[in-house]
Amino acid sequence: TGDDLSEVVTVTSSDLVTTKALSSSDATPDVGDTVSYLITVTNNGGSDATGVTLTESWPSGLTFVSSTPSTGTSYDSSTGVWTIGGLSNGSSATLTLTGTVKSGQGGQTITNSVTAASGNESDPTTTGDDFSWLRRPRRGRRGHGSGAERHGRWNGSRHRPR
Repeated sequence: TGDDLSEVVTVTSSDLVTTKALSSSDATPDVGDTVSYLITVTNNGGSDATGVTLTESWPSGLTFVSSTPSTGTSYDSSTGVWTIGGLSNGSSATLTLTGTVKSGQGGQTITNSVTAASGNESDPTTTGDDFSWLRRPRRGRRGHGSGAERHGRWNGSRHRPR
């Protein structure tokens, strides 16, 4: 009587959804033009997330100009690591990255990828994650390019650190 023979353990999980979108208006920039990407990490719950980070793979065809992380987060341009830290259930953090198209990139495809955000809690699903942007800068002088279209948002690759 009075013996406590069992304990309950609650396993937490958070659904971190990572998306990346072109936030500058021109999906077919000229050499020297500025392009910006908006990365958003949203915690779709069940629990608050802690220790959240992701890595941005800055493409060689762009020169890094600046980063604007949301308040309370930090971005290290030398490593590409965005440290978000804690992200409560239902909230989001954003990072805007800006660069210019390097000389010699006209007509080339530039792929900009990011890893999935990960935290200390398990993430049971990858539904909604969108990690890459492909772009082909126009050749030649401004206004005399090929008019190549944006080459899709998702290239099928998935990078998930463990």
